[in-house]
Formats: sequence, structure tokens, C-alpha cells
Amino acid sequence: MKNIITGIVAGALSFAAWGQVSAGSEIENLSKGEYHYPDGQLPYRWFTPSDLVDNETYPLILCLHGAGERGSDNETHVNKHDLVLPWIKESNQKVNACFVLVPQCPKGQKWNYIDFGQGSFSMDTLPVGTELKAVIGLLDSLSGVYPIDQDRVYVTGLSMGGYGTWDLILRESDRFAAAIPMSGGGSPKHVSKIKEVSLWVFHNTHDQIVPVSGSRDMIGAFENSYLPVLQTDKISRQELETRINLGEKRLYTESSNGNHGPWEVWYNDQLLHQWLFAQKKD
Repeated sequence: MKNIITGIVAGALSFAAWGQVSAGSEIENLSKGEYHYPDGQLPYRWFTPSDLVDNETYPLILCLHGAGERGSDNETHVNKHDLVLPWIKESNQKVNACFVLVPQCPKGQKWNYIDFGQGSFSMDTLPVGTELKAVIGLLDSLSGVYPIDQDRVYVTGLSMGGYGTWDLILRESDRFAAAIPMSGGGSPKHVSKIKEVSLWVFHNTHDQIVPVSGSRDMIGAFENSYLPVLQTDKISRQELETRINLGEKRLYTESSNGNHGPWEVWYNDQLLHQWLFAQKKD
């Protein structure tokens, strides 16, 4: 089932290439596509595991980039910040084969309509973003074509993509088994909507771009709703690994090191991979 589909236009999807590119770096193994929606086009990159097995389904990771990677080149968002490479590396695919989807937000737009410097927000006054609606449509289109395990759909994002991650799971909680928002913020009033979504939240204490209150407000809202959160900075790595092995569902990692980029460390951490791929919708 390696070449599941070649040369197709399905609904609003158009593809420059399907499957994997055989030569070049691992990033070049991401095929290019474009999703057409009423207000424009959403470029995206798509990774397919190299050896799909008939009658098996595979997890999908949706990756939402930050503000600095917006555009239409379908390149910048996969070449920065290790948002994508850790998931598609051959060594990791051998352990956790998965699809990876990386849309690119158009220049001047956002995954959701908030000021990055404001911390948390309220969904009561925030309409769904046009580009986020396009991402949802893109997910639906791909799910109708590829053998995606609908009980193991994950989303992660950094900075602007961290906000997008929170926003997306708050609006589409039934779709996702787990989320990894980094340096973002959500809507604390509505945490009950995502109590079934497994979460590992990251933020740096001294973030000068997105205030740490964006994540702290969400963690506080969970705890005030009697939904416990494991704060990993208070325990050793050995204990963290033990808790992950025991099925920890909701974690928060805040570091006093660095400014705006916990992803520089954590996307390549095998404990994060171990935790993520163990998550499945009940």
C-alpha cells in the first residue's frame, strides 16, 4: 500500500505530489499540496509513512507553525524550529509511524484572531478564524483518502500555532486525542470542553513575546475545575517517566530557561514522543 493514491484531485484538494519524495533531506519527504477554500488557498506539506500496511490505520499529527513562518512558499514553515522534522525522522517513524500535516498560514493572517501579547482569551467573543476553518476542512478531506486512525489524531503548535492549538481543540474537542500547545494561550472559561483531550502544555517563564499567563491561566482553570495537572518542573525526570508510563493525561512544563522557545528542547525529547503516541480517545 506504499502508493495508495497517485495523481488525484479530490474535492478542494490539489496535490503537487502524493506519497514521499525519494531523494534529498528528510524534509523533502514531505509532499506539497494546496487546499482551496472560499477566501483563498492554504499551502500545506504532507508526510506519508513509507510502508503502509493494508487494513491498518495510523496516527496523524497536525503541526501549526508560528507567525514568522506565514506565507505562500510552502517551505518556510517546515524548515524552522524543529516543528516537523522530529516526527518524520526515519528513526522515529520506525517506532511510531504516523502521518504528518503542516499547513502554512497566509501572510498577514492568523490561526485565530487574537493579539499574541494578550495571554489568554475568551471564546465567547472570538469567532473561528478563516484559516482555522480551512485547516478543519483540510483534515476532513485527507481523512476521506488516507488510512488515518481517528482515535489517534494529535495537534501541536508553537507561539501563534500554540494559540491555534488551544483554539482548535476547544472548538473540535471530539476530533483530537491529544494536544501539545507551546507558548500560547486559550480560553480558561471553557476548559470543561476539553477535559477528555490529553494535554502536555509548554511555556517559558520569561517569555517576552507571549506572556506565560496564557498557559498558566489554562492550567489554573483545569485545577479549579478539579482536573489535576502534573507540573513537571516539580519532579525529577525519572519520576516524570514513571508518571508517563502510568498513563498521565494532563501535564504542564514551565521552564525558567530561555525566552520564547521551549520547542527548541522538547520536540526532540523521546519522553514527549512516548507520551503522545500512547494517547488514544476513550
